[in-house]
Amino acid sequence: MKKTIVLLAFICGLFSSSFADQILIYKTLADYKSDNATIVDGEVSGLKNSDGNLVYNSGFTVKASKKEEFYSKDFWGFKFKGILFRSFEFKMKQQTKNIPSYGFMALVSQGEIFYWENGIALLDILTSKKNPKKGYLLGQGCNGLFGLSKDLESDIYTGRFYEFFKKYPEYNKIPADYTAMVSRRECRGPFVPNLEKMNKLYDLGGTDEIAMINFYTGINNNFGKPKGITSDMVITFIDNDNLQCRRAYFKQYNGGNFEKQIEGSTMSIK
Repeated sequence: MKKTIVLLAFICGLFSSSFADQILIYKTLADYKSDNATIVDGEVSGLKNSDGNLVYNSGFTVKASKKEEFYSKDFWGFKFKGILFRSFEFKMKQQTKNIPSYGFMALVSQGEIFYWENGIALLDILTSKKNPKKGYLLGQGCNGLFGLSKDLESDIYTGRFYEFFKKYPEYNKIPADYTAMVSRRECRGPFVPNLEKMNKLYDLGGTDEIAMINFYTGINNNFGKPKGITSDMVITFIDNDNLQCRRAYFKQYNGGNFEKQIEGSTMSIK
């Protein structure tokens, strides 16, 4: 009987370790380049934290024998199921005390440009048992639905694309192409966005093509200045048709490069 108990315990140990998620955490860019990772095993999920002063700090938890929390401000990035996630700093319009906020995004397409998506939602997608796989944003994800960067190491921009296209004029064709894409009925969702009206509610920066990209990044606290909402300002920001069209656009832009684990997945708000 004692041998049977020991054997069962050993088998259970094998199953718990083989089914545990493994996450590789890089505290700095130098750690990532030298493959110097802190490896943690357990059940991985996203988290969002606010100190009450409109300071946002997302991260993730790993639950094994105990629950550990890891916040974006404390790491450069991490790898989960082969996909790279990266921390980045941003400031919200309403933020007090000039304290930076931190989010993280997952790299899902790279090539001519680096295309990132909301990290908390992507963690859900990578652990989802649904078909198609589904990821959840907490609120609107706060730091945006997607972001762009020049390369792996440069700043990630989300919802502030005027700065991005000013810094990198080689991408100046994207705003008009992107606007043409989301203007198609099958890509824009059930509503035609009125940017003039939406600027009364959120700080999109204008009504041109770049403002359109800002709009579809996800209206969230990163934009600021809410003044109430009316029925003609409503739009489904997590519309799946728009999501798939956007992914197809950046996949084509990058010559077909896109993470297979993410293709076809969906997002919604928790």
